[in-house]
Amino acid sequence: MFAGLGASDFVVVIFGIIGVAMLFSYFQSKKKVEESQSWPAVQGYITKTHIRRETEKDNDGSRITKYYPEVLYTYEFLGNEYTGDKISFGGKTKYSYEQKAQNFLVQYPVGQGIKIYYDPNNPEDAVLERKALGKVILIIGVIFTLIAIGALLVRGGAALMSLMGQ
Repeated sequence: MFAGLGASDFVVVIFGIIGVAMLFSYFQSKKKVEESQSWPAVQGYITKTHIRRETEKDNDGSRITKYYPEVLYTYEFLGNEYTGDKISFGGKTKYSYEQKAQNFLVQYPVGQGIKIYYDPNNPEDAVLERKALGKVILIIGVIFTLIAIGALLVRGGAALMSLMGQ
């Protein structure tokens, strides 16, 4: 598939693919937010909250921990009980500090009644907040895509100049 590509070409292609995928994800989330504005709401209840910890290595090999606040809730629609865990669209909220994740969860005490928005065509699809996560994914997607396009233009321009000089 990538036969004839050098290592730098391969990196450019990967940047472009990642950039386009991030842009696609952002606009899919934005579309879901717009669609959800017409979703009905039902009273549900918070059944569990917790913070999931994930430790990973950063670029210099140091171990860093990310904290993901998670909320489980139940709601009923047409006599059927559903369980959900999606807070908003566009992925999971994460924090670098556990205290920030705890502060986020304060708004969702276990046992609290809460408004849950659900897709009437697919009641299993529900959220607590009809919004998407920040625009960071959009910004990074644009940057990656522009880097890939710029690199391709430079390489294409260099190749064209080489052909013209012959």
